[in-house]
Amino acid sequence: MGAHRSPDLETVAFHRSLALLRSVTDNSFRANYVKRLIVVFAQSSPPEVITSRLTLDEYRAMEETNPERHEYRNGEIITMSGGSESHSAIASNFLIYLGFLLRDTDFRLYNSDLRVWIPEYQCGTYTDLMVINGEPEFNGDHNDEILNPMLIVEVLSPSTEAYDRGDKFRKYRSLASFIAY
Repeated sequence: MGAHRSPDLETVAFHRSLALLRSVTDNSFRANYVKRLIVVFAQSSPPEVITSRLTLDEYRAMEETNPERHEYRNGEIITMSGGSESHSAIASNFLIYLGFLLRDTDFRLYNSDLRVWIPEYQCGTYTDLMVINGEPEFNGDHNDEILNPMLIVEVLSPSTEAYDRGDKFRKYRSLASFIAY
């Protein structure tokens, strides 16, 4: 009879954290729970598409000095909308809560300062929060582009909900490390 190997404690802790997150809601926000997806809506202005196309190197140089954030979609540059008070509060609460749940583990929690790079789609985008297991995998020598998120948290707004639930979620699923959204 083969030896039964139990999941490591950190993996169990991570999945328990996800279960707890799914069970938490604040009645002042409209929330929707769909299988492995937690969605909380907050108001913000719609994203603005910059019509000029940039090379990836031009985009990265621009992001280093620009006070606004932009998503890179295979040459197209999209200005990320400014967050609302509600958006900031929700993201901050998730950051604090996840930080507490994941303390003393190998899971690392990151806020929206780092991009997720999605090689299959030549897409660099900012998440509200992401969790990785162990060491971050960077995109080459770009220490601001993560390749290995396992959990991604997005605080949705009516203006970005369709993209976040659709194309962006499809792109995230192309990442081998990705588990939950």
